[in-house]
Amino acid sequence: VGSVTSAVSSLCVWVFKKFEIEHVFLRVFLDNFRAIKLYERCGFVIQSEALVYCREEFNKKTWSLEPSDSKVKPRKVAKMVLYRGGNAE
Repeated sequence: VGSVTSAVSSLCVWVFKKFEIEHVFLRVFLDNFRAIKLYERCGFVIQSEALVYCREEFNKKTWSLEPSDSKVKPRKVAKMVLYRGGNAE
């Protein structure tokens, strides 16, 4: 197991021990194959996919699920979820 995989897994274990939550989720660009594989090794599964839209303010780009008037092409993201008792624990 790689050090980054170990770090993410350890963080997830800590989060579930520290907080009374049933799951954690994250969003990752669907073309970021390496990140998706990392999260899958930690027990995350893809729950859904969506388009995100770029917003540009003060020379800073942020991505939102809400459509914007930006000329930047929207990108697809995956919502990945890890449930308490998943592979990271």
